[in-house]
Amino acid sequence: MAIEVVTNHFTHRDQAVAEIQANGLRLVDADITPENLHPKPHVHPYRVDIYVLEGTFELHETDGSLAHMVKAGRGSL
Repeated sequence: MAIEVVTNHFTHRDQAVAEIQANGLRLVDADITPENLHPKPHVHPYRVDIYVLEGTFELHETDGSLAHMVKAGRGSL
């Protein structure tokens, strides 16, 4: 499944939360640190939408190279 990064998708948290709820999705608000991430590269057999509300979120290829970096309030995956 391909990764799609949408930049400037929302401007503030309330807008992102409203969109999540309007789409019938469930908000899982989590503080994700490198220690909390899955230890090995993996894929999901279903769609995963990630809204970055604070900080940055980096996705890396299996070789360790940076594939995508999304900054808070500026994008969704």
